[in-house]
Amino acid sequence: MRRAAHRRIRLASMAVLGCLLVLGLVLVLTNDRHDVGPVAAEGNAVATLMQDAYVNAGTPRANYGAAPTLRQQAPRATQVSYLSFDVQGITESPAKAVLRLFSRSTGSTRTTVSGTSSGWAETGITWANRPAAGSPISTTGALRSGQWTEADVTAAVTTTGVVSFALTTTATASRLADSREGPNPPQLVLTPGAASSSTTSTTTSSSPTSTETVSGTSSTSNSPGTSSPNPSSGHVTKLLTVVVENHSLAQMTAGMPYLDSLAQRFAYASNYTAIRHPSLPNYLAIVGGSTFGVTNNNPPSSQPIAGDSIFDQALARGLTAATYAESMPANCALTSSGAYAVKHNPWAYFSDPTPRRNCQNADVPAGTPASGNLATDAADGRLPNAGLWIPNLCNDAHDCSLSTADNYLESWLPQLMAAPDFQTGRLAIVVTADEDNDTTVNKVLTVVLHQSLDGGHTVVTTALTHYSLTRLYDQVLGADPLRNAANAPDMQAAFNLP
Repeated sequence: MRRAAHRRIRLASMAVLGCLLVLGLVLVLTNDRHDVGPVAAEGNAVATLMQDAYVNAGTPRANYGAAPTLRQQAPRATQVSYLSFDVQGITESPAKAVLRLFSRSTGSTRTTVSGTSSGWAETGITWANRPAAGSPISTTGALRSGQWTEADVTAAVTTTGVVSFALTTTATASRLADSREGPNPPQLVLTPGAASSSTTSTTTSSSPTSTETVSGTSSTSNSPGTSSPNPSSGHVTKLLTVVVENHSLAQMTAGMPYLDSLAQRFAYASNYTAIRHPSLPNYLAIVGGSTFGVTNNNPPSSQPIAGDSIFDQALARGLTAATYAESMPANCALTSSGAYAVKHNPWAYFSDPTPRRNCQNADVPAGTPASGNLATDAADGRLPNAGLWIPNLCNDAHDCSLSTADNYLESWLPQLMAAPDFQTGRLAIVVTADEDNDTTVNKVLTVVLHQSLDGGHTVVTTALTHYSLTRLYDQVLGADPLRNAANAPDMQAAFNLP
């Protein structure tokens, strides 16, 4: 009798433990996940995001498979996104299949989800070779930046194998969502055995949003829907700055949706001002910590500058330096030519023998994303400790539109961020403008990209200037701050760069 009673107690205990384990498994599987997947559901159903990309009618031969966002826009500059999932482990059609996208845009115009061919490759798809979108399957809910939105795609998931979707919109402004290279990749969630539903769409938030302000830095995050800054990123030993021309903070935010998406994903300064007008004094301020009394855009022959720059500081310390100037006809060209403007190439103005020799060796043509000095150095993990990247007069928005400049950055930045220097945390990239649209305020958008900031959604409110950027270069180099940089607000501390 006693043994039988003990046996019943043991069986009851095992049953309770089994229930607790099942409950725990259910909680894990149903918890909102940050990672891409596979997203598992009851019945061992699995949907793995294989590839995603978007295509752009404005650049019909360009591939954006490595971009951190998916984009949709119509009709002026049409953009379409593509996704492919591998569905395995289901023996019958799921009762419900939901496509989840983490939006980086806000708007009432919804994203349309259509079926499409799976015969495309993330690294090769372009506007010119894109597959046609089929009939619409569903639409998402209204878009809210920083929140998940969902579309019921049950009708498209009928068996195991690859299923592909095309995303379109009727909105005239770009609609952005994280890609699989972003912090919150798309998900295809399968629910076998659940009650079937009509194709309704909802927008859900991962959790309440919290905002902190520390030392002039406002950081907004959504958990678990957004990732927190990466604490394991490496120490910054390399800095690359790219400069947009003659546009204000407000203009750049409104007119450069790709750059703005990076600002929202990583970090940007809301109170960063240029030094003066016109262009050249600001470039000199960035690399030299002073305007050297220059008040015009005249060539180096009429105003040679004595002393050294941050490039010369780096080389004197046994480190590396380079300027990558798009459309420059030869190293360290001292006169403008075609779309190359020497007034945007500050190293060319430093005329002492050593700086001039350094410029002739390391102030080089940039090339294109497909080939040339910048692409090669990035791919080989050999970007310099002190780097400046100068687009030509069209791609820097001086002679062409902000949209052109935004597309140019989008053709380059995913490649640079996928390269070894950025992936290891050695490299920080700064995108700024030389000056605004000739106002007395002179406030410009300045975006900082680094692994430690990825997903942090950080807004720096500290009053920074181009001299703060000079100081940041010197901090990265371990050098004494040049001229006015010594008393400039600390940009490294403001962005909490390691």
